[in-house]
Amino acid sequence: MVEPFRHLLVDRFVLTLVNRAMLQERDFYRMEDRGGVFLQPQPLKKFFAEYERWMLERPPDGGASGLRWRELLKCEVEKLAAALGGGAPFAPYRWLTPDKGTEGSDPCNTSSVTI
Repeated sequence: MVEPFRHLLVDRFVLTLVNRAMLQERDFYRMEDRGGVFLQPQPLKKFFAEYERWMLERPPDGGASGLRWRELLKCEVEKLAAALGGGAPFAPYRWLTPDKGTEGSDPCNTSSVTI
């Protein structure tokens, strides 16, 4: 489910936090025994607050359906469930550039990310 949204939603969100210096190196710590890097408690609260704000926004293409991110994700999950449970056709979400936002137009090129 995440792949159609990885660049448009996830990568843009994380890069926005980094580019706006909302998260910095000092906000993270390493736990060798768990094999990972984690956010400190206060920055984690900031991350979740920004995530909730972000999920209430509409996709940058205006959202063909006018849905916010959270609503769009819910609809995609429901479409996939219908396809798996009842054989309904399923086509993953495709983001179209605003100037090419009509059915059958070229999807946005998401091959690069700039920091």
